[in-house]
Amino acid sequence: MNRRSTLADVARAAQVSKTTASMAVNGKGDGKIPLVTRQRVMEAANALHFRPHAVARALVNRCANVLGIVWTLDPFRRAANHPFEQALLSAIFYEALERGFNPMVYAYPGSSCSEIDFMRFVDGRSDAFLMLYPPVDCPLVRYLGDRDIPVVSLCSRVRDSRARWVDSDHQAGIEALVEHLASLGHRRIAYFIGPDAEDAVHTRVQTFQQALESRGLPFHQNWVLPYTWQTDITDQQIETLMSDPEPPSALLTWYDFAAEEIYRVLRGRGLCVPEDISVVGFDDVHPASTLEPPLTTVRQDVSFLAQSAVEMAISAVTNKDDGEDLPRHRICPVELVVRRSTQYVV
Repeated sequence: MNRRSTLADVARAAQVSKTTASMAVNGKGDGKIPLVTRQRVMEAANALHFRPHAVARALVNRCANVLGIVWTLDPFRRAANHPFEQALLSAIFYEALERGFNPMVYAYPGSSCSEIDFMRFVDGRSDAFLMLYPPVDCPLVRYLGDRDIPVVSLCSRVRDSRARWVDSDHQAGIEALVEHLASLGHRRIAYFIGPDAEDAVHTRVQTFQQALESRGLPFHQNWVLPYTWQTDITDQQIETLMSDPEPPSALLTWYDFAAEEIYRVLRGRGLCVPEDISVVGFDDVHPASTLEPPLTTVRQDVSFLAQSAVEMAISAVTNKDDGEDLPRHRICPVELVVRRSTQYVV
């Protein structure tokens, strides 16, 4: 196997010192290194297929210009289930690259891991980390915090005094949906909720209950149902709801993908949206506008979420030594988007 070319090999081939070679290949030393010398070094580096060693350079410069992205779910598999997360990933990549940081994706080590599994996060390859949907008591967040490595939680409000997080305004979103449905005369509203492990579930359900009760509308605990991603279970849940002597006239869904599945189940039972029952979602991913009828939903601003999280992480790196106390939390605004999946109660 051929040996990997080193900076010393480049310096020797270009007949310069290692210091000069290092400055040339890293784009430094303007005004100090003659142009002809710089060109000679770069020609030697190209001829030798030289690649700077990222970890070694990070140790010297104290910055690798890499932003680690840690996912607690798999956005690359079963793509139809994760359009929001995939859009968020794309936006994060764009925002990081725009700021001169290369994104590196890490798999979340899981709940049964030990500190040995965390060591790859502190090997100097990444300067800071974004974590999407980490548990609120995430041990990896604590581990990185103990080692003064910046980490920003995205879409989860981690319970650690040192934690940085960026999230959407879930309370405003649910409040807007309930107000919209109430203004259309809906008094009986059910809610299909997301995974219990997600931090936002408890906030949304609590806000849903408060929004109903503040308007004098009934809250039925047995109408708050887990969305399971299993069509047969969703069908049974809809059957139970619609068999009630006074069934719901509207359904909130955890996110737009769930609404799409509920559309199919309702249609299979001969029910029409919104003539028989109104349906609303959350996220406003692309399919929401292409469903028939188009879905009333709450838009989470993917670009602003990504921009806020990336800026917070990079600022924590670049301002680490100046003692500036930077904001650690940001709640991003949401927007109600009214389409044709809701109508006045007849």
